[in-house]
Amino acid sequence: MTKVEVLDKHLQKFLDLALSLEPENLTCDGELPQSEVRRKYNRLTKEWKKLEKQVGRTVTEQEVWEASFPRYYKEDKISTLLTAQVMRGD
Repeated sequence: MTKVEVLDKHLQKFLDLALSLEPENLTCDGELPQSEVRRKYNRLTKEWKKLEKQVGRTVTEQEVWEASFPRYYKEDKISTLLTAQVMRGD
């Protein structure tokens, strides 16, 4: 099984963790006390590291977002390239 296949197998779990680590979710829109936010963050990052161990490598949040929403990131990269070309006058 390739590294990509291993990541795909765990992608939903990584995505769930990435969503949980977003500031508004991590803090429950600022409702949680700082001590609870810290505990929640530590638990979520521990779960992330456990998944990384299963995958056999470090996985970044950016990688998870790009793998989960490839069309969005592909379009974003294309628009960035087009903007750069326009700015250069290509």
